[in-house]
Amino acid sequence: MEIRRKLLPLTVHILIGFTITGTTGEDNPEETGPYFEGDIIFSPIKPFSGRLDERYRWNNKTVHYKFEPNYPNQLQATFKRAIDHISERTCVKFQPRTEWDADYIYVISSTSCYSYVGRQGGVQVISLPNTCNSLGTFIHEIIHALGFYHEQSRPDRDEHVEILWENIVAGKEVQFRKYDVNQITTYEVNYDYSSIMHYRSTAFSKDSANLNTIVPINSTEPPETIGQRKGMSPGDILKVNRMYNCV
Repeated sequence: MEIRRKLLPLTVHILIGFTITGTTGEDNPEETGPYFEGDIIFSPIKPFSGRLDERYRWNNKTVHYKFEPNYPNQLQATFKRAIDHISERTCVKFQPRTEWDADYIYVISSTSCYSYVGRQGGVQVISLPNTCNSLGTFIHEIIHALGFYHEQSRPDRDEHVEILWENIVAGKEVQFRKYDVNQITTYEVNYDYSSIMHYRSTAFSKDSANLNTIVPINSTEPPETIGQRKGMSPGDILKVNRMYNCV
């Protein structure tokens, strides 16, 4: 609880809050949180820090973590399944934090799921509550902490998907921003419709039952297949391994 109180002043002024209407977010709850792009917290030191900056990599390819007191056992189990999923497919390792580990993620159960992007230095929160208790959502948030933004934020996004701006809830257009080549890199991996980091086709829709907001271009992939939360795609695995110089 003390860590929560210490971190709150750092984050409140840099969060973009909103209330979602027209979509339940039941499938991908992280898309409807009260933060930028649903589940991203900006660093109070350098907002918009990109994946290209190696200061945001975890040292020695190792992420240390600590659970807040009374963090539910069932959520701890999901978290451990998620980090096992990642470490079995990459060279990134996860270890419980000791008193000697200055940089670590502090796992809490807040009102929604969210994470910083990349290592921030010192303690950084990642919120994984019961409302987000699925293996895929936990993997998604942890990959944010490793240093990745959403797939549809890539610089080449518009070559692969069409954003249907007229179907987006008014005021939420900012959730579909994309970054430029000076901020992030694709690691020479093709655009990945099956990425666990991709929005679903109805993200921030005025009417999620009938209106898509993201539609694949020149692809055999139907819109409903994007935004999967089953596990890392081959592209996700390759990008994490390239970011951390595993391959």
